[in-house]
Amino acid sequence: MYQITCPYCFRTFSHRAVHFRSERVSTGECDILPDDYYDINDFQARYQGQDKERILAMYRDWDFFRPVDDPEYSKFWNGPDGFGGTSERDPAGEKLGVLAFNRRVLNPGDIGHQRYLRQQRDGGFLIYDQDGFATNVELLSGESCNRRVCPHCHNPLPPQYGKHPVKFTTVIGITGAGKTVYLAQLIRNLSNYAAKVGLSCVANNAAARLFLDENRVIQNQPLPGASPSNRLLQPLFYDLIKTAPGGRKETQTFVLFDVAGENCVDPDLMHRFGRFIEHAHGIFLLIDPKQFDVIRSITPYDPHAGSYDEPASSATAVLDAIHNLVAQGKADEKCRIPMAVCISKSDTEEMRQVMVPQLCDMMVSDVEPITDQFGRGYPVFNAANYSPIAYGLHQFVLANEPALEQTLFNNYAAYNYFAFSALGCDVQNGCPVGPILPKRIEEPLLWLFYRFGYLAPSGQLYTPAPEFPPCPQCGGYHVAPVPEAERAVTVRHFLRKETYYVTYQCGDCGYRW
Repeated sequence: MYQITCPYCFRTFSHRAVHFRSERVSTGECDILPDDYYDINDFQARYQGQDKERILAMYRDWDFFRPVDDPEYSKFWNGPDGFGGTSERDPAGEKLGVLAFNRRVLNPGDIGHQRYLRQQRDGGFLIYDQDGFATNVELLSGESCNRRVCPHCHNPLPPQYGKHPVKFTTVIGITGAGKTVYLAQLIRNLSNYAAKVGLSCVANNAAARLFLDENRVIQNQPLPGASPSNRLLQPLFYDLIKTAPGGRKETQTFVLFDVAGENCVDPDLMHRFGRFIEHAHGIFLLIDPKQFDVIRSITPYDPHAGSYDEPASSATAVLDAIHNLVAQGKADEKCRIPMAVCISKSDTEEMRQVMVPQLCDMMVSDVEPITDQFGRGYPVFNAANYSPIAYGLHQFVLANEPALEQTLFNNYAAYNYFAFSALGCDVQNGCPVGPILPKRIEEPLLWLFYRFGYLAPSGQLYTPAPEFPPCPQCGGYHVAPVPEAERAVTVRHFLRKETYYVTYQCGDCGYRW
């Protein structure tokens, strides 16, 4: 049984419970009523012909498929906890004058809707693919309806969404970190980045293309502006495909959410956007280097940027808000969502002034793939290429932003540091002026792929966070997993034996639990 989690409202339901947007739409004037009648009420009041009921039935069918305001959809986008209107775009529908979210939503389980649907051989109305996954319904008038929507909020579900395992990833941008430019550059080149690690990447909805159309990054052209902080942009859906041992194809789905850092510290906005963090399997936190005191102290004053006062959405403020949301009041619980802490704009002159030259050189190099004899990427994360950078960034944060590191260490079970340049060139008057050559922007995503189990590490991976929980006996962090063959422990109590299982062993005191 396929279970689907809606990427908008995050309710879970069976694939057999999906609803569908109708491909049949009634537009223009209805020509079913005789010419002598003004409208349906006039027809019902005056018409006396024997075919009155037949005409009324035809009119009701026509009226059923007229464009409508969908109450469930409107509640999600425009209700008290909404996002100021939908961000769903439908260019084809705009040309035809019928927007996708104004099409009638069909519920195959509704008797009133079943009268418009073709019944299948199994007695139901759903049509399944060869794997038994519900894909579409067919109208009696012949149209195939495959635009699936969540049965609860009526937001769109891309083709095949829910058939494969899904991971949610949320990108959070601190003010000035360049999140929009980063996302535009990342998704523009995502197929090539995935190929570096032996994956094929296929966009599963039109949102990525529309995002790129609206946020073009072009040499000598103004960079795109920041997305409005209180708006929810459409999720970006991708299928990742790899060849498993034995030649079998495996597919995974991952979804990217775009959230502004301001939404994480404003209580009202956190109430609305918190679901996209709480349900995430991985998080990117993008930080502008100018948020570090050591960088700000040597940065020339820019009168257009205002004062140097730290904005409300500092990195530590956002991290505290995320932890409080995910821990849900349990102060002793660490957030177990992997956190990629990313320093953007790593190629600036200010960064070179405060960082070790060797580290700066590594940060503006390309991510090196590990390839087979034909040059194809293996599905592995290059630990040797990344670990020196992670170590250097960790030391930099320890020396210059100890509060940030301590917040991460105390509140997050899995995190690591990254640095990249989304442009790889100078920016003058808001325009990139050299060849645009992004550097290492894919690395945090590949690290999350490793955390999701899509990739294996090529070797020992540096991490500032303990991979395992501290020892409950002595509190030490020298913890390792117990080998599978040694996990069953049998003890004798007088005349009976009892077996229990352990998972971890402390390297300091030897305690197992």
